Amino acid sequence: MDWLLVVKAAVALGGLGLVIAVVLVIASIKLAVKVDEREASIRAVLPGANCGACGFPGCDGYAAAVAAGTAPPNSCSVGGASVARAIGEITGQDAGVVESKVAVLICRGGKDVAPHRFQYKGRLPRSSTALGRTQGLPLRLRRARPLRHGLPGYGHPDGRPKPARD
Repeated sequence: MDWLLVVKAAVALGGLGLVIAVVLVIASIKLAVKVDEREASIRAVLPGANCGACGFPGCDGYAAAVAAGTAPPNSCSVGGASVARAIGEITGQDAGVVESKVAVLICRGGKDVAPHRFQYKGRLPRSSTALGRTQGLPLRLRRARPLRHGLPGYGHPDGRPKPARD
């Protein structure tokens, strides 16, 4: 065995590894993303519901906007006053008053209470005819062939039990 060839290969691979390591270190320094520490600490204070009630796409977006100074610290309705105070301490702003938001239920009932405003005249899926819901369907759809297999959870369209599989 030629030991000189083995040593040359080891030195070449070691040198190549060293060059690649230096290139990676330089790239990581040049391409580093600067993170505002306030944004990370604000995100840690938020409840993490990602509900969007503040008007931003999730808690990360809200934390970035507050850290940038484009959003008030009291917009998180899920966190309430305690989260607003904590965000105010981090940013050095006055949290102010947190207004609680309440969902308003507009619908007050079923068909007998709500007026019938529209009638759908398009084609309904075959599942409607398979389940026997043919009222209001055009005649051509009432005669539609029912589904061959039942829908999940509804059993067989004829009411017969499904055949057992071996």
